Amino acid sequence: MDYLISELPDEILENIISHLSIKDAAATSILSRRWRHLWKYIDYPILDIDLADLISISSYENPSSQPVRSEILSLVSTILDRHQGSTIPELRIRFPYCYSSFGGEVDARPLVCWIKTAVKKKVKNLFLQFNTLGGNTITNARTFRTLPSSFSSLVSLCLVALHSLYSRTLINYFLLNSPLLEMLFIQRCSGLTNLKIYCPNLKHLTLSDTSTEHLEISAPNLESFKFQHDSQPTLVFKNVPSLKHISLEGFDSYRLIVSSNRNPIFRLLTQLDSLALTKLSQADITSSPIINFPVLKNLKQLDLSINSYSDLLNTLIPLLQASPELLKVSLINLENGVYGCSRGEYALSSRHQCLEVVEIVGFMGSGEEIELAGYLAEYATSLKKIIVHPHYESVHSGGLVRLRLRLPSPVELQII
Repeated sequence: MDYLISELPDEILENIISHLSIKDAAATSILSRRWRHLWKYIDYPILDIDLADLISISSYENPSSQPVRSEILSLVSTILDRHQGSTIPELRIRFPYCYSSFGGEVDARPLVCWIKTAVKKKVKNLFLQFNTLGGNTITNARTFRTLPSSFSSLVSLCLVALHSLYSRTLINYFLLNSPLLEMLFIQRCSGLTNLKIYCPNLKHLTLSDTSTEHLEISAPNLESFKFQHDSQPTLVFKNVPSLKHISLEGFDSYRLIVSSNRNPIFRLLTQLDSLALTKLSQADITSSPIINFPVLKNLKQLDLSINSYSDLLNTLIPLLQASPELLKVSLINLENGVYGCSRGEYALSSRHQCLEVVEIVGFMGSGEEIELAGYLAEYATSLKKIIVHPHYESVHSGGLVRLRLRLPSPVELQII
């Protein structure tokens, strides 16, 4: 059977291989000499190049020797150079952490060549992960100056684990030369302590696990902003009239939005459709309710991550009262349990007329959780459903049964 397949013309074999991943396609190189290089000439609709796959490929072809870093990088260039199509809609080049042993000096030339190919092939979606190109020095840095002056096809860009030696250079390059860029995702990139994002068509921005301490954003078409950080940063929004969705995670974002009514986040709240906050209490800091909060007339979705019951009350209750059009509330329990307050401390002044869904993630089945869920069902006259993602202990403790008994009959209880 293998013999008959090998007799087919190259065009048919290449069409068959094009439906495989690069890793599986490359594995065909061990079938026979006829198959050895066929996979390198395929026009993949999504070109996903992973170092782990290339090491596997190298071991197929040379089982007696260990892959050399220069050979692996050269193979990436070979795959790109031999791509026959005029365009590559989506290009992914990934160097995972588990292969960080490919360290040493950083040579900018392969990286620049790959980006030049991406420009030439009119890539729309680009994903780059280069943490294995580690090292303390960068060679041939001047080659960055030879990058094309326009990357006009680029719409979506993901940058993961870029080295501090070139992260700012690359980010600035893409921002300055990609006029159609709409989505920017930056994760685990170092060297970005002070970062400015100026991008006229950018719609979605995510920064996760970066070293950013000061962030300035000017993006008139920006719709969503997600920021994950271990400590409280300085955020400056200069021109974001279209911003509707904000998610602040990994630090006490509650303090950021209520620290002052002059705070840029505070001023943006009234234009948001959705808001996600992390509330991290500290033992030496007394939690207090939000006061003088603006009316969030557009807010439809609220996500709160909490690890203290009093923090939940002091954050949730004022936000509920300030958001008359709110449709859904999600409560994410960071430490699997909320304790210590009674129903009398809810102190809601009036019933909510629009809230339809309450979601509880990490439900433990404690009396406080059950009482809060029941009270919200009574407080929101329009409530239709409570969605629960239970912790396994709540199943054994009978918490879900008690919750169902506590809820008014018209309110549906959905267990995920």
